[in-house]
Amino acid sequence: MDDETRDTDDALPTSDGPQAVDASGADSAPEAPEAPGLLERLRTPLFIVGALALVAWLSAGAVQRNDVYMTSMEEFDPIRARADRIRVAGWVADDSIDQERERLVTRFRLRDEAGAVAVPVRYDGVLPDLFTEGGQVVATGQLNDSGTFVAEHLMTKCPSKYEALEAEPTPGNSPQTAPAKTAEAQREPGSVEPS
Repeated sequence: MDDETRDTDDALPTSDGPQAVDASGADSAPEAPEAPGLLERLRTPLFIVGALALVAWLSAGAVQRNDVYMTSMEEFDPIRARADRIRVAGWVADDSIDQERERLVTRFRLRDEAGAVAVPVRYDGVLPDLFTEGGQVVATGQLNDSGTFVAEHLMTKCPSKYEALEAEPTPGNSPQTAPAKTAEAQREPGSVEPS
């Protein structure tokens, strides 16, 4: 009986898993896993290169949008202002502001400090809070064919906190009405009066 058992054991498959059977019914060896293809091996490096290219393209676009020539009204060049977007700094001319509030359109004249050079400006949008006649403004835009500077962005300059303020005397701050400090009020708390 040992011989019969040995013969049947030899006939059993030796591997643990199922064996593949080809069309003829004969057993075939299990297939080895395929080596990864070229695309699978390059997937991560291609993704990294693509992401870096996208970041570079977006950065270059942002720099181009912010790369705008800045000038003052004293150096204003209408030829350049027609050809390129520029930023121009100047003052809002007195009695030149014309607003269409329902359409948010504002027209005014931008002048140099002396008032010798001025250009008409049109701005569509909400005005900055400090926009007033005589106020300093930086306008970003382009000069159109009719000679009007079409501003897409306005920025007002605040007065410097270091400029001298012109204080007008009011009833509460004139020297005549200010109470005089007595010797007691000038002493620091806790100090002893000299005898």
